[in-house]
Amino acid sequence: MKPDEVRVLLDRYYHAETTITEEKTLKEYFAQHDLPDFEDQDLFKVISEFKNISHEVVSFTGTSQTSSQKKAWIKMLPRVAAVLVLGSLITVLSVSYIRHEQANRELELQQKSEADLLALSKILNDGYNDMNKSVEHMVEYKPTKN
Repeated sequence: MKPDEVRVLLDRYYHAETTITEEKTLKEYFAQHDLPDFEDQDLFKVISEFKNISHEVVSFTGTSQTSSQKKAWIKMLPRVAAVLVLGSLITVLSVSYIRHEQANRELELQQKSEADLLALSKILNDGYNDMNKSVEHMVEYKPTKN
């Protein structure tokens, strides 16, 4: 392989544009040749990386689960269902309790407001009655002239 071809492949490698075949070619080249005489030595720091790279094909298509894995998932399903049911029950009970407490507070406030309004009404009625008594007393009392 010519030095220019190596440089092009390394540039493509640094930009993640090489194929597995091209990376194998670079690995084989650096395994068989000494460091070439290029002015850009930074490109060749990759030599040590190429010696340790394995090009095993990794498949991400997914593997079928073994029967023991399936059994483990099936055994876990009732536990997951129980946790979900308990979580839902706790949520419903919490909401119910909060609503009950809020209703009790509102009832207490309403009763207190009604009691305060009744007390105010009594005070106003007493004042009105006292005022009427004073007016009646003034009407009954007529000063005599001398």
